[in-house]
Amino acid sequence: MWKITFFFSQYNFTWTETYYLPGNYALTQVVTVCTSLATARAACNGNETYISAIRCVNLASPRRSFFLVPGTYSSRGQFSSFPAQSPDQDSAPQFMALQIKFYGVAGQICRRYMAGIPEGQFGTVFGAKDTNVNGLMNNALTSFVAALNGNGFSFRFTNQAGHALAGTPTTSAQFPGEIGLPFGTQIISVTTPQPYKIYLNGFRKVNTRLFGLGGVYTVDPASPGITAAVAPYTYYLRNTSNVQPSNIAQTGFGAALVYGYDVFSSNFGPSGTGYSILGANHRKRGVSALSLRGRSRSKP
Repeated sequence: MWKITFFFSQYNFTWTETYYLPGNYALTQVVTVCTSLATARAACNGNETYISAIRCVNLASPRRSFFLVPGTYSSRGQFSSFPAQSPDQDSAPQFMALQIKFYGVAGQICRRYMAGIPEGQFGTVFGAKDTNVNGLMNNALTSFVAALNGNGFSFRFTNQAGHALAGTPTTSAQFPGEIGLPFGTQIISVTTPQPYKIYLNGFRKVNTRLFGLGGVYTVDPASPGITAAVAPYTYYLRNTSNVQPSNIAQTGFGAALVYGYDVFSSNFGPSGTGYSILGANHRKRGVSALSLRGRSRSKP
């Protein structure tokens, strides 16, 4: 399994897009398919948008990674349907993006924001409901999706159903600083890929100023629920020492955080192209790539 991350830059702003290559690919194959995809993706970008780097990470053990740099692939935006000086060639501001729904061959869906699009390809009135996209942009997107599908690129998804707790949260001297959650279903077992992760939602607090439960946690591998033969299946969560069981007003749901992968389709969806444009929208890109990390703007 390879994780492929495209790094984009437009003036001083940057963003990324991530794709996956399930299966065993040799290094030369990875370079070939990434180069092909970069060419198709650059064709969707205006002149001021660059693919500044492509990071390829082998998620199998031992973990290996390498970068592809401009010169080994098409870097600058190549949307060339108009004369070079046409306003339609210029990239829209980095915060403008198309929200697109992609379809997988196994029926999963993936919603993404694509930035770097030529400004002239948006409708005359830019807004959340604007889907007035030039047909030439659809041509570029269709070619891009065909490159995704043809080279076997996938997107990641989670679809595990949430399970309610079978009791109240607890603590144990055997697991200091960890909250235990009992479930009536064994949501994590010895066959679940490690590290064991659990996703929680729907929990409510008595005192909103204190810490609560919600989000992704690592499950202690010694939790009895992993090997238990009967319910309740109790899982202890690491890094929950600041959560008081008495402050949990309402328990929610939990599910094992296990990812699946679906190959991008080039013919599913209402238009038979593998994608649907949901509209144009604003997408925050954060601070400039040249700014210091962190919240403070006054650090030396």
